Amino acid sequence: MALETILAIVPTVIEWTFGPVKRHLSYAFNYKSKVEKLKNQIKKLTSQRDGLQQSVDQATRQGDRINDNVQEWLTSVNKAIEEAEEAVIGEEQAKERVSILKKVMDALMDPDVNMIGVYGMGGIGKTTLANEIHRKAIEDKLFDVVVMATVSETPELRKIQGTIADMLGMKLEEETEEGRACRLRQRLINEKKIL
Repeated sequence: MALETILAIVPTVIEWTFGPVKRHLSYAFNYKSKVEKLKNQIKKLTSQRDGLQQSVDQATRQGDRINDNVQEWLTSVNKAIEEAEEAVIGEEQAKERVSILKKVMDALMDPDVNMIGVYGMGGIGKTTLANEIHRKAIEDKLFDVVVMATVSETPELRKIQGTIADMLGMKLEEETEEGRACRLRQRLINEKKIL
């Protein structure tokens, strides 16, 4: 009797347990095709919107009154298209960031590479990339010490030195920038692999 009860609920337990997992795996494996479907739906919706907008424009030129529902639909469709396009663009940018991150991480493991610079216009994601490299380098234990400081167009040496010292767990008591630099250099010389 107990075995029959257990056997009766097993399918339900399996469905509750593996149903959500199956949905997530299905989404992960079908991700690329879902993005393509989204792009196609954007094209179709844009075409429908453009066709309706032409009709609305023509009716307006002829002096006809446009129903509020039509205007509301056009507004909501414009917003939906914009959001969908941002999602697709965001996906492409994410792929680009992953590609750049991989290239930088590969370069960091190359024994012939001594320095990697990250530069560009403000707001393009340099600091975000550097933070991700920083996190990944610590996670993968690629370096003995990982130090990061943001350098602006008008660098403040004392602030940069202080940031580096903090990340190394040091207190800088030297008064001059040269003295602080010398002390930091002495500390960093002791490390084999520094990022």
